[in-house]
Amino acid sequence: MNLMIVALIFYGYVSAGELYSSEDPIRCGFVINVLDSKTFSNNQTKSFELLSCFIDSSKIYGLFLLPSFRMRWDNFNVIIEPCFKFFDYPCWPRIKWENLLSAAYYNAFWRVRFSSKIDMIAGRFKINLYEGGILSGDDPPLDGILWRIANNRFYFYYFASQLDSKITQDSTNWYKRNMIYKRFLFGHGFEFRFKKHTFSFSEISLSFSVDNKLDWVYFNPLMLFYVRGWDTWEYGERNIFWILSANYWGAKYSTHLEFLVDDFYLPDPDQWAPHKLAWIFKFYSLDLPFRNSISGFCYSGATRWTYTHGLSLLYYENRNEVMGALNENDFDKIEIFSRKHLGDKFDLRGALWFKRKGEGSVNEKDIYWESGIDYPREYFLTGVVEKRFGQGLEVEWRDKRFLIRVSAEHDLIWNKGHEPEKKGSEWRIKVLGSFRVL
Repeated sequence: MNLMIVALIFYGYVSAGELYSSEDPIRCGFVINVLDSKTFSNNQTKSFELLSCFIDSSKIYGLFLLPSFRMRWDNFNVIIEPCFKFFDYPCWPRIKWENLLSAAYYNAFWRVRFSSKIDMIAGRFKINLYEGGILSGDDPPLDGILWRIANNRFYFYYFASQLDSKITQDSTNWYKRNMIYKRFLFGHGFEFRFKKHTFSFSEISLSFSVDNKLDWVYFNPLMLFYVRGWDTWEYGERNIFWILSANYWGAKYSTHLEFLVDDFYLPDPDQWAPHKLAWIFKFYSLDLPFRNSISGFCYSGATRWTYTHGLSLLYYENRNEVMGALNENDFDKIEIFSRKHLGDKFDLRGALWFKRKGEGSVNEKDIYWESGIDYPREYFLTGVVEKRFGQGLEVEWRDKRFLIRVSAEHDLIWNKGHEPEKKGSEWRIKVLGSFRVL
């Protein structure tokens, strides 16, 4: 999946002064960003091809070709970027021709800037929201429309999109088995900016329609989607996330918190239910402990049944890939990292991490919907917890036309595969090569 944003990463490494965007592509000023493989620098037509090759120690390899066409006229932009994937690398796009080639559009959208404060994007695009807990640049693209309004103190966004349709394999009161249903994703949020601080609230709703028609209520960006669930059930069920975010932007330091609420239950004496939560906390420091470096740590995690639902249509996934940067639940992980910028062409990155993973999975059905009984009392790091202590080293060499990245990672594992007292280790070696033809 990471290969799909290799062009964004490639063009992000420019100088030590841009190290924030190098380590983390979210640092772009907007709380929600449309990700394409190259930003506009002038009004001329831009076209290039990016050829990427990926190999790892498990003998999984892939070859990607990403042609790009872009035009700009004053405040009107057009970007078209198909993706061709050769061989059987396990990521979107998956449908293969002659068991050799998969193809899809990575981006295909047009953008209009109505003023310095308002813009609109329509078509197929990828977006990255906050720290990527629910929407990440690694996800398959969305088809829809996005509005953004911003000034010095306030920022507002709204998007409406359609995900992949699904053929139901389960049968419930909400839909029939072996039927195709359309799935929709709507989101809106606002951010307040005060000096070096920002505070944000967002609401994301994944829904389907029992008659495969749009619920026009979701096109009202001023209304809380959660209220719709109590208003009427005629259009089907929905799975809603609330996201709270806070940031501090300093000259040399920054902190970033994203807290996601899937479900938060008030005490009920007749039935107990767990909270479904996820979180990402990051801290960055420039020039510490080395000059021209960015270092920091990240703590992330999610409780069991987060991102899932009792109805298969409402799992937070798109084109068979879990949405967001976490990709799993029932876990937590702390990571310490440092990236050293060695001139214009080389980067060196080292990291240490400790991860705990319970027996929960983003592929399991919400147990309450499945059995109609109370949840088990454990809902975080459940069952036999697998523990990993790992370290990694990455070397990157780049130029105007190419990028080569080699990484090696090693984990020491306790309770491997959730088997008590079983110990083991795991090596992962990955090689990425990219070549750009103008």
